[in-house]
Amino acid sequence: MSERIWLASHPPGRPDDIDPDQYRSLADLFDQVVDKHAERPAFHNPGRTLSHSGVDKLARDLAAFLPGLPGMDRGERVANMLPSPLHTAPELEHPLRDSGARTIVVAENFATRCATRRRAKRR
Repeated sequence: MSERIWLASHPPGRPDDIDPDQYRSLADLFDQVVDKHAERPAFHNPGRTLSHSGVDKLARDLAAFLPGLPGMDRGERVANMLPSPLHTAPELEHPLRDSGARTIVVAENFATRCATRRRAKRR
């Protein structure tokens, strides 16, 4: 088994493993965590801390916003580009096409990578 070096960063009292069978889906896991830890911090970023209920509100706001975008209907697939792995613009094409996503949500500093790939495809 590979070494799980990230466990050294876990706060005291946090379990190293969970029983995945106790949740019907990731959404069920998320809902249970929000219910249990609503006002506890979920994320700390420079200058801002979000509670679990704050993350839940933002996620629901985004989910309500997306169907209003041109070409988007309820149930459409949406890709989410996180800071890692750091694909180049050409490397994004296959996984995005394969996913069937109609749109992508990216952190602002990665938007140019998606825009560069889109401009290159138009030529």
